[in-house]
Amino acid sequence: MSSSAFAQVTISQTQSFNFTPNGSQSLTFNKINGNVSDFNDILDITISIVFTKTGGSLSVDNDSAESGEVTFTHTLAGALNQGSGPALIDSGFSTGWAAVNAISSTTQFLEATTGDPTDEFNNTGLGDFYRFDPDPVTVASSSSIASAVWGQYFEATGPGTFSWNFSANQLTDATGLGGLQQALTVSQAQGTVTVEYSLIPEPGTIVLATIMFGSLGGLHLLKRRKK
Repeated sequence: MSSSAFAQVTISQTQSFNFTPNGSQSLTFNKINGNVSDFNDILDITISIVFTKTGGSLSVDNDSAESGEVTFTHTLAGALNQGSGPALIDSGFSTGWAAVNAISSTTQFLEATTGDPTDEFNNTGLGDFYRFDPDPVTVASSSSIASAVWGQYFEATGPGTFSWNFSANQLTDATGLGGLQQALTVSQAQGTVTVEYSLIPEPGTIVLATIMFGSLGGLHLLKRRKK
């Protein structure tokens, strides 16, 4: 019988992270219980990242004798890392999709130094100083995983788990004039990682949910429909 005669099932699992950079957080997911061959057809495995940068600041003290425009850049560079978990290679055989950068920037005019020491940062509160407090920034990325590594997302001998880690590093820059002294406060890294399986079980297994789910929590059946 054609696989199109069976019901398609989409299973989704989401884990959240929330930490202060520079750092990382481990995320543990449940594997699908069974072999790849236990399913009539695996249509797709998709991973989605939602990454939010909140808070943080970049302050600049212009210690040069020149005035001019200064560009402030406040970046949180995030990445989902394979670690000991399944490969994150997408259908284009790339892992670049797993890097997500939340970037804030502004350009401000700064006066020449007002006479404060030129070899250190000083919050003068005058025209040679500016503090950039960026608004929250959310970025997202998703990709379909290469079929060559689908087997790593299944556990043939029973319920199992795997772990990835999400890391984030704070980066800042101020350009446009010489003699710029900088001070920063770091952002908070928040977000989610979702793994979604779209598959068609062998006849009967759609009823026996334990064949797909085992006894694991956190795997959610999103929909069932006839092709």
